[in-house]
Amino acid sequence: MSGQRILEPPHELWRAGARELAHGVVERLSVARQALAEVGQFLVEIESRGPMELFGHGSTAGWFAETARISPNEARDTVTRALAVNESRNLDGTPAPAFAPIAGAAAAEGDLGHQQLDPILTVLKKIPAEVSAEDRSGAERILVNLARHAGPQEITNVGADLLAHLDPDGNEPKDEELKPPSREVHLRKRDDGWWRLNGLLDPEFGARANALFETWGQRRPVDEDGNRDPRTPGERHGDA
Repeated sequence: MSGQRILEPPHELWRAGARELAHGVVERLSVARQALAEVGQFLVEIESRGPMELFGHGSTAGWFAETARISPNEARDTVTRALAVNESRNLDGTPAPAFAPIAGAAAAEGDLGHQQLDPILTVLKKIPAEVSAEDRSGAERILVNLARHAGPQEITNVGADLLAHLDPDGNEPKDEELKPPSREVHLRKRDDGWWRLNGLLDPEFGARANALFETWGQRRPVDEDGNRDPRTPGERHGDA
């Protein structure tokens, strides 16, 4: 677990610029996600020791629901998620590896919350047992890298593509879906000398490209005169 993190409380937010406000939100979201990931680690340890022995409760989820004052369903989901992304211990004391260790590490860093973890776990649970550990780990890495910059729906969409690749016999494909898409890039020179670019990227390369665009295509800080970056997202990605 990470060390204690202390954030200065906000003062006179009305004086803050847009960049300071955005940074404050992002920073505190990261700290909140880290804290929830650590709560999950505690819950896994409680589960490994037995909540009845520690607190006289029949289940870790039941104890957590009462302690956190949340619904039984929310508590059960939290415990299930924690057990999936953290290493635990079997009854004989031997280590039990995490189902999704890469996702767990990203959550501990504050990059992922339950909104990203849940669709990742949903996809991973659908991967057939005969898929190699290397391919499964590769799929998890793709989803985690994507989830650092994407929301639940995009994770679900890319996950569906990954499942179709890993389990091509899982569903009867339509005729137009028989040929899997491959990477494509098209360049066409316009009359004014500019070039138009479009194409199709596979899930892994698309996630990597999107991460680069998000990193290098961020808005410029507001200048001294209070002017905001006038570029559209497309223009910022083009500069990136």
